[in-house]
Amino acid sequence: MDKKYKVSDKLNGKWHTYGNVTPGEKGPRLGLRVSPELRELLANKKDGEWLNFLLFESDGESPQRAGLPRQPQR
Repeated sequence: MDKKYKVSDKLNGKWHTYGNVTPGEKGPRLGLRVSPELRELLANKKDGEWLNFLLFESDGESPQRAGLPRQPQR
């Protein structure tokens, strides 16, 4: 893995970025920022349930804008 990814998911209809996955010396490295949104996401899960995230290539574009047509700048 030689690319950087954003770790994101929707919570209450809004996209949040929780951290990133970066290349590391011994393999991919996951970093998560502890935030109120991450705590809420974790609190909504029961023991044994999976918590799934989406990975977006870190190209400077936010997940909610990825794939949307760009509006011309005026």
